[in-house]
Amino acid sequence: MIFLISLLLSVSTATGDTADWKRLTDTYEIEHDLENFPLLLKTTKSYEGDDEMKVHFLDAKKADAGGIIVQFSDSPTYKLQNCMEEFAVLNGKLPTDDTKVWTISKQRAGQKIKVFCNNEQVIDYSLSSCTAKDQGAWKSEVTHVKFADGAPDFYKQAPGWVSVERGVKIQYDVERFPLRIKTDSALSRDAPEELLVNLHNAKGGDAGYVNIILQSSPMYKLGGCTNLKRKEFQLSAKPITSGYGR
Repeated sequence: MIFLISLLLSVSTATGDTADWKRLTDTYEIEHDLENFPLLLKTTKSYEGDDEMKVHFLDAKKADAGGIIVQFSDSPTYKLQNCMEEFAVLNGKLPTDDTKVWTISKQRAGQKIKVFCNNEQVIDYSLSSCTAKDQGAWKSEVTHVKFADGAPDFYKQAPGWVSVERGVKIQYDVERFPLRIKTDSALSRDAPEELLVNLHNAKGGDAGYVNIILQSSPMYKLGGCTNLKRKEFQLSAKPITSGYGR
């Protein structure tokens, strides 16, 4: 059996979209698995001067797990709590639109924090560069997010696991966010199954593919790049539910 997923390499963060956005009032705390799913925030007015956006991260025990502060000055700056000693200028200029959509992701594998504003990357920080003495907080898994008074105005949580519809294209930006896939295949040498992920550009054109043969000695192929190769590690033989996650 072949598990087929087609992806369009783009993602929409239209500032006018109000679906699924939840308004924040005063100090607010939500459950959110930042280790696996990006967090979407929205500011809907022109913040300036001493205005700040404070996003605090907490682990399962509600202990400090880092955080981000953005200062909306003439030259907007940011600081990673429990990591940076001083504020730093954002990587790029903020969009002039009053309504801004912020996407925050934590990549544990690469130990990075990335922040986009209206699809423009404004923070790309390696946690290995932390200088604060209490940087160990970032090693905790983020399970909750707490907001201070003020910005942002709304938040949206990316969807969790979604059942796969065979051969149906989904819109997903793998250039910015890793794609996580679950399968229900037991690893068998006699009856191996395959996972095939076709990639497409924004116009629907071919952008390569990933083919994995699910067997006791798994093999993979990158379309237009490699021949069939054996992996250097063993996959777990425990079957799990099929689907994909953002």
